[in-house]
Amino acid sequence: MPLSAMFILPASVRLQEPVRIPAAIPTLQQGSVGEDRKAGSRYGKVLGKEWGGRPGHFAEYAFTTGVRIDPGRLRIRYARQMAGAAVLDVSLDGKPAGTLRLASTGGWGDREEEFREATLALPRLAAGAHRIRLTVPVFRPPVPLRELRGVPVLDLVGRRTDKNTVGHGRNVALYTGLPSRFYYATQDLTDVFSAADGETLDWFPDHVLVTPQGHPAANANLDEIAIEPGSAAPAETERSAVFEQRQVCVTKDDVTVSRIFVTNPGRAEVVHRIEVRGDCRNSADYRGRPGGTKATRREGDTVVMTDGNVFPSVLPAGLTIAVGGNAKPVEVETGTPGAYRLVYEVAVPAGKTATLVLACAIDRDEKKARAALARTLGERDALAGNREEWRRFYARDVPSFTSSDPSLDELYAFRWFLLRFSRAGGDLGYLKYPVVLEGRQAFQTYCCYSAPFMAFDLNWAVDPAFGYGQLANSPHVAYEDGRFPWYATPQTNRVPLDHASATGQSAIPWATWRFYQVHRRKDLIAPLYAGMKANVDWWIRDRDPDGNGLFSIDHQLETGMDDLDRRWQGPKPKRYEAIDATAYVVLNLRAVANMARVLGHTDDARTYGAYADRAARATQTVLWDPALERYRDRSPDTGERTDYNSITIFYPLFAGIAERENLGLVSRYLLNPKEYGTPHPVP
Repeated sequence: MPLSAMFILPASVRLQEPVRIPAAIPTLQQGSVGEDRKAGSRYGKVLGKEWGGRPGHFAEYAFTTGVRIDPGRLRIRYARQMAGAAVLDVSLDGKPAGTLRLASTGGWGDREEEFREATLALPRLAAGAHRIRLTVPVFRPPVPLRELRGVPVLDLVGRRTDKNTVGHGRNVALYTGLPSRFYYATQDLTDVFSAADGETLDWFPDHVLVTPQGHPAANANLDEIAIEPGSAAPAETERSAVFEQRQVCVTKDDVTVSRIFVTNPGRAEVVHRIEVRGDCRNSADYRGRPGGTKATRREGDTVVMTDGNVFPSVLPAGLTIAVGGNAKPVEVETGTPGAYRLVYEVAVPAGKTATLVLACAIDRDEKKARAALARTLGERDALAGNREEWRRFYARDVPSFTSSDPSLDELYAFRWFLLRFSRAGGDLGYLKYPVVLEGRQAFQTYCCYSAPFMAFDLNWAVDPAFGYGQLANSPHVAYEDGRFPWYATPQTNRVPLDHASATGQSAIPWATWRFYQVHRRKDLIAPLYAGMKANVDWWIRDRDPDGNGLFSIDHQLETGMDDLDRRWQGPKPKRYEAIDATAYVVLNLRAVANMARVLGHTDDARTYGAYADRAARATQTVLWDPALERYRDRSPDTGERTDYNSITIFYPLFAGIAERENLGLVSRYLLNPKEYGTPHPVP
């Protein structure tokens, strides 16, 4: 039976009952990536799982009416946690029927009270088969986009609408949106400067162009689609006499600049009001909690806000957020500690564009924050200066790369954008040195597992100081026994975790040796040697107590394989001798031995080199299965080897352990289209 036939109404109720369609089973859809079960749903599941997150996402439903419906309406039951109203275009039988606005409901539908309904009047429906489609529209600005002077490398990476990241690689990272979100190192400040809010119109590594008159991300969990007799209130429309564009950047001094262009296409002058708000009352460190003292006051035409919850043991005076503009505000509200409101008025003649520059300086020192704000607002063109800084970064600070493939060139340049944008720290508690965080919007910490993978690229920076902190910070945050903490923020190296050891395999010693191979700076690796040695000593002492050269883990998180739980025929061992852990230790042992040799520690070089050889031999003789032609994890309790074929079987290849007799691993697994050699080979 076709899906649409399931919703034909019995003749006895056709005039009273609506057509009800479970939204989770559309006839066609684009955007949802899987089943989304919600306890508050009438059907147990919703159309969700990323649906509505991008323009072009749609859901289409086929239905049949037995009689004509006039007037008729569409009624949607939905849940939406995000702020702002989602906008959906509605078409009926291929013709536009109107626009729905789905306001925030406060949740995603885990409880019944997190659902609301939205209605839309429909054209007359004749009896018979119909299709209704909900589409996330593409926002089309009514005026030409504002552009900065072109820079080839920035234009190569930029000119896109799917990004909203803005930063300069110091401590402030901004994710623009409706609303925006600000981060100071690992601290989520929330939206402290709404003048940066808006939907992306054009993005570049150095700045983003947004408009507050765009559409928020339309993510919504749809529960029920109903078509029924009855009227509906006319669809709300938001119209403005002007159009705003905002060029937003973050300068080298951690000042967020928003240059606002207000265009008046009408025939009469318009006085346009721009309201700017900020609120840090819910700011929190990574896996931390809101709290702390807050303060807000007015200093002339500037608002100064202080957040005492930002790394209080590191910043006892709190973090200063100073906000102002190149014009006087007409309204200022500072009565709520940790929040503010400013209003500016801009007179825009008919057919003209007016400009207003607003800025937000964030610094641990109030005097420096206020001075940076004043200096930036006094510049002729802060955005152009910021763009020049980024141009110089690509021209002087990183190795140049070009190829015959523009996409590869773009990828290379984008990688260096991420490495710069994601930097934070420097004389900031446990972040003694500038480091690249694992993330800036999520997992915004210095992570011992991911840090070396950024370091391998940072090592190639022209100035060795640019990437040095990625290596040097590990010994600084290390525990007394030599372990590198899994996560560290400026405030703590004991971030709440899911595994007891609070550490994991880190290739930082190996990355440090690679750093030396690029820059040949003994003076820079010498201060790090003791920390690298202490780390491999802990792995030998704690994870190879029997000295057989095979290293154990008690949780797959310890090697970064979060979801790679091994499988055993017999009892699951408390710890198991792991391919990946041993491969990492071999690399780190050889790295420490090499550094010892360069630094003149002859005995250490001999000791750690010999242990690396022992671990490599054990991998070859104990973990290698010649019949299966792959490596296998091993239980030290029973000697059983796991029967789990996973990506870790290839780790001895990059660790330099595998030899000629192990090449079956490549042909039988890595290049086999029935194993890993698929058209898109992602293990």
